[in-house]
Amino acid sequence: MLLPRALIAASALVLGACASSAPPPKAQPTPAPTAAAPAAPTPPPVAPGHLARVEVDRVLTTQGPPWLLRRVMSEEVLRHDGKFAGWRLVGLPEEWRGVDLKPGDVVSRVNGLPLETPDQFWEAWKSVAKATQIKIDLSRDGVARQVVIPIDGAPSADTASAIERGAGPPRAAAPPPTSRSVVLGGAGAEPGDDDAY
Repeated sequence: MLLPRALIAASALVLGACASSAPPPKAQPTPAPTAAAPAAPTPPPVAPGHLARVEVDRVLTTQGPPWLLRRVMSEEVLRHDGKFAGWRLVGLPEEWRGVDLKPGDVVSRVNGLPLETPDQFWEAWKSVAKATQIKIDLSRDGVARQVVIPIDGAPSADTASAIERGAGPPRAAAPPPTSRSVVLGGAGAEPGDDDAY
């Protein structure tokens, strides 16, 4: 029975030494609450088939026409006579879900402006900065139609000014080197495509 008493005595010595050699811990002061950075305003939800102005302005000012040509319209479409017919939509960004556009649509005008040359493409691009909607003239399955996409939110004078200060149409607005031209009515074209223009 000596062992348990010796263990208790040793424990008491250790505890006593710890208690007498170290002062009790000091309470740390509670830091004053810091002002949280204001949260970025959450844009209102966008109705199906609409685009948010904040997203449109972001693309206009930071992405430029090459973004559109790479992600959406990388295929130039020509008529049988070799004249420009439009740009075939090859894909749509996730942000455009609910918009009445489909891969295969051939877009010829935006907000009434043709898209054949880089200068024309640039003018159409600039028009979106001041517009409350985007009007797209296109052909789908050989039938001409117009799609109107409302932009939720007022046009921004800052965005329009930033676009106007641009040095003109970026040369990248011309068909990118990886694009290909397709003749309406050629392989892979929809029946009746040549009648649409």
